[in-house]
Amino acid sequence: MLVHYTWMFGHVARRQGSYDEASRYHRETVVHAWELRSEWAARYGLYGLAYLALDTGRPERSARLLGAADTIRDRTGTPLLEFERADHTEYSAALRDRLGTDAFFSAWREGAAMTVEQATAYALTEEPSPP
Repeated sequence: MLVHYTWMFGHVARRQGSYDEASRYHRETVVHAWELRSEWAARYGLYGLAYLALDTGRPERSARLLGAADTIRDRTGTPLLEFERADHTEYSAALRDRLGTDAFFSAWREGAAMTVEQATAYALTEEPSPP
């Protein structure tokens, strides 16, 4: 349950442009998911950090995190919920526009190839800097 709260607080903070606060909440989500050994929960934090990376000007990082989160979601058999679908569609399209299709899919595949442990470590290595 804590994972849902930290993800939601991060989502709201990101939408309000409070990037440091959003980062803190999404990173907490990833940490809590790791502690629970829950791949299903990890995807929430990874998606949040992926969207935050694009918002803060790091599209390659965003695409890698998106690839990791998408792969975990597919592996766990959990579909995107209706409220998640809008962000996913918006950010995926923005990433393809920003990077170009080939670069987007190259970075996405790098993320998709990560284990949950590697994706977690990657997600926790870098703090965003507001634009």
